[in-house]
Amino acid sequence: MEQKEIVQFMYDLQNIGRKNELGEHTYSESKKWIRGKEWVTIQFECCYNYAEKNGIPLGRNGCIINIYDPSDYIPPHIDSYDFVRPFSTMSFLSECHMIFAHKIKIAEPGEFIGSASIPLSVGFVLILNSNGAHLAKHCIPDFCYFRNMDKAKRPLDFKFDLDLQNIKSYDFIDA
Repeated sequence: MEQKEIVQFMYDLQNIGRKNELGEHTYSESKKWIRGKEWVTIQFECCYNYAEKNGIPLGRNGCIINIYDPSDYIPPHIDSYDFVRPFSTMSFLSECHMIFAHKIKIAEPGEFIGSASIPLSVGFVLILNSNGAHLAKHCIPDFCYFRNMDKAKRPLDFKFDLDLQNIKSYDFIDA
């Protein structure tokens, strides 16, 4: 499936969810009360709902779709231990950095300081397992930027992957 089709499918699911036409525990949408605090969550075969006394069994092929506005961010957190490990994350609309640390410092709303920062290019899949999933908090700041490697610091015989050179952030609104 092409990126445009995947993004359109996610927005179609959002519209269906707003009409309460998805299954129980599948769709939730927060109300924006401060920058960074609004998102849509669509869950398939997995669910985190702390109100459920006995929990909710997870499916092996579970999927959570999070939809954020450009100025919003994912605050520091460790994903529920109920989620099957390993799990993966992928960005469809923009390049951004995921920050990791045992303790993430909040510089100001939407800006975080951690011990490691991993760039997530459009279409890049990051797999989290072991300490990266169990112990390290992670977050995605509200700003997205491109990072270039200093030519003097590139490994010997470094070559760019030509298939990845032309990947651009997908501007769904203009499509």
